[in-house]
Amino acid sequence: MTAVYVVVFSIVTVIVLIALLWGRLLEPQHRVVRAKSDMQKIYNSAVSYREMVGRWPSTIEELLDGMSAQMAFCVLGPRDPWGGQYHLVNCEGELLIVCFGKNISPGGHGEDADIIVGGDGK
Repeated sequence: MTAVYVVVFSIVTVIVLIALLWGRLLEPQHRVVRAKSDMQKIYNSAVSYREMVGRWPSTIEELLDGMSAQMAFCVLGPRDPWGGQYHLVNCEGELLIVCFGKNISPGGHGEDADIIVGGDGK
């Protein structure tokens, strides 16, 4: 009977290790998904801001300051999943929401790559 417990314990240990490794592999993708979701919310709030004020906000802070309390819940705040700030860029009359990724600087590959949500909301 002891041998059965050892086998079961070994199988459970292997399953737990695989789950932990799988979670570590998926963690960077979760951050990218969260950043894109945050950025879409920021963009949608900026559209509402533009409809109320008549122009795009220049910064996240201006967006938050100009919104009513009812709208403010839509924006999660100025920090991305890596601790950097989201940036608003007015490009030829269209608003772009930019996240510089893990390296918190322009450019990069993988998790360091820039994420941009544009005027089309995508």
